[in-house]
Amino acid sequence: MIAFNAGAELNINRLKKRIRSIVLIILMQTIVTVTLTTVVILLIKPFVEPFANQPIALIFGIGLIIGVISVAKSPSQTIAVIVETRSKGIMTDTVLGVTVLKDIVVIILFTLVINIVKSLTGTDTSLNISALVSLLVEIALSILSGAVYGYIIILYFRHIRQELLIFIVGIGFFITTLSHQFHLEFLLTCMVVGFVVENFSNYGNKFLEGVEKSSLPVYLVFFSIAGANLNLPILYSLWPIALVIVFSRLISIYLGTYSGARLAGDDPKICRLAWSGFIGQAGVSLGFAIIVSRQLPEIGNVVKNMIVAAIVINMIIGPIIFKWALQKSGETSAPTLRSSRKLKQVRDLKPKKV
Repeated sequence: MIAFNAGAELNINRLKKRIRSIVLIILMQTIVTVTLTTVVILLIKPFVEPFANQPIALIFGIGLIIGVISVAKSPSQTIAVIVETRSKGIMTDTVLGVTVLKDIVVIILFTLVINIVKSLTGTDTSLNISALVSLLVEIALSILSGAVYGYIIILYFRHIRQELLIFIVGIGFFITTLSHQFHLEFLLTCMVVGFVVENFSNYGNKFLEGVEKSSLPVYLVFFSIAGANLNLPILYSLWPIALVIVFSRLISIYLGTYSGARLAGDDPKICRLAWSGFIGQAGVSLGFAIIVSRQLPEIGNVVKNMIVAAIVINMIIGPIIFKWALQKSGETSAPTLRSSRKLKQVRDLKPKKV
């Protein structure tokens, strides 16, 4: 459901106006965030008990995983803040474009990195070239199958249009089951489905509306299972590490966004403030954390708890900082608390009718 939603937000017509800036910001954010996070994880290796006795190659891979997940952003949080503040402008368009387009980059990178790290947890610590080729074939087939499923959904909207919520949940189960059977990457497949329906038909809004309506019970189960799997003693002990990850992520997002916007020749306002729109995390990042715990059974639970602790902090501070930056940029239409108070004072000064 999360991947359906993210894919459906990738509207080509809306993104192409700012495509140069969006691509450069995504590129620089990814390079800086993955590099800095990996270095930080390597530096804190002696201070994290489960990491201390692990080979350096495995810790390097875990650093890459956390780095890739740190690149991820929550489209829902970004959209919620933009809707609340009724903001419009160049910075708003840039942040929204980067947010929705970055998900597909993160999913592809995560797919590559998790398979590389899985190879490092076995007896053979070298990544076979044939395994890498097989992985690339899986990604290509995932994209192709996503396009086919997307066309099936378009046919459904064109000829049937009955029981939309049941159909979307059913097609979600169908895609996930077949992806596991044929060893495809279901997150990437589902994102391509949303992309195809949004950009190659007139049913993008209806599909997105159906996904949002049907996803509430799915999210309830998803987050409940995630919460039930949390090991509170481990989570409590990892809060200092989570703070280090959050702090390094904030620095890398700022540096990546600033350098990308400068390379694109953007307005100084975007260079200084756009980074604030990429802090919040939610569904996609949490989904990655759960996949890590399943794919790396020996050390994955520790990594998952580190990631979840960082996500909680980012989820709290992200919308607050982004709302402040939008008000600072002058792109908000909704009145601030201060302006609302001034308006009330002016109204109180008006003479009352007798």
